[in-house]
Amino acid sequence: MDQIDLLPNSRLNFQLPWDVRHFLDVVGRALARWPRSAIGAIALAAVTAIGVLDYLTGLKISLSVFHLVPVSFAVWFGKKHDGLIIAIIASLVWSADDLMAGYAYGHPGIFIWDIVAHGIFLSFGAMLLRILREHLTDEQRLARHDSLTGILNWRAFQERLDYSLAWSARDRQPLTLAYLDLDDFKKIND
Repeated sequence: MDQIDLLPNSRLNFQLPWDVRHFLDVVGRALARWPRSAIGAIALAAVTAIGVLDYLTGLKISLSVFHLVPVSFAVWFGKKHDGLIIAIIASLVWSADDLMAGYAYGHPGIFIWDIVAHGIFLSFGAMLLRILREHLTDEQRLARHDSLTGILNWRAFQERLDYSLAWSARDRQPLTLAYLDLDDFKKIND
């Protein structure tokens, strides 16, 4: 990804190093082969582990913000609504942890309000990340495909060539590149 839209009138340019992009690509492809129920189970186990650790650390150290990690994992790699489901479960675990740790609520309504506030916080994060992921996917597709024909463009060719060259160098295998030049193709294209 070359550019991210932060605000309508500003653009932040950055390029991830090749090895980071490769690592994220490998992890993404590996997780894409997993059943979606496994993604949800991992996120649920992480929420439970964070809740237990939060309880064990007591009221002085709060690990509640770490519930965003499994929620983000479920949003990024799971089905469309996995993030919201994990966010709701995480808010319940977060609130139950506060209650079991001995947090004194002055009124029972405050406990209910905390559950709702935690749920809104985590659900909002899940929805924002889902929107970001959808826009990122669209931007990646638009950046690598010709808008008229839908075929891969020069950027996609360059990325695949860099990837293939790095793979070839790593495995010490030869790489062959063949290309075809069509004379006067611009006339047909126009």
